[in-house]
Amino acid sequence: MGELQAEIAAWISATFPHSTTSGLIQHFREEVAELIEELEVQEPDEQNLREECADVMHFLFQIAGRHGFDLMEETRRKFEINKTRTWAASDDGIVRHVKPEASV
Repeated sequence: MGELQAEIAAWISATFPHSTTSGLIQHFREEVAELIEELEVQEPDEQNLREECADVMHFLFQIAGRHGFDLMEETRRKFEINKTRTWAASDDGIVRHVKPEASV
């Protein structure tokens, strides 16, 4: 586990010992909503945007720590997978990877 992830996970465990999974999920949703809200404005407040990104990352570190994996290592692994995929924009403007057709 990465040093920063371990430090954040340990601090969260010590500071919020009664945190439950359902509480974590609800708070994570709130932080993601705050990030989305900042991204949706015409001119985001750059400092607030950075802090909201960091808040979301703290929750991701906490989740990874609870489940015993290194988030940065998994991010690297998944990035390698994504680099091999084909990507295309859909009608809704979202770029997604093209799923291979199933063999019959």
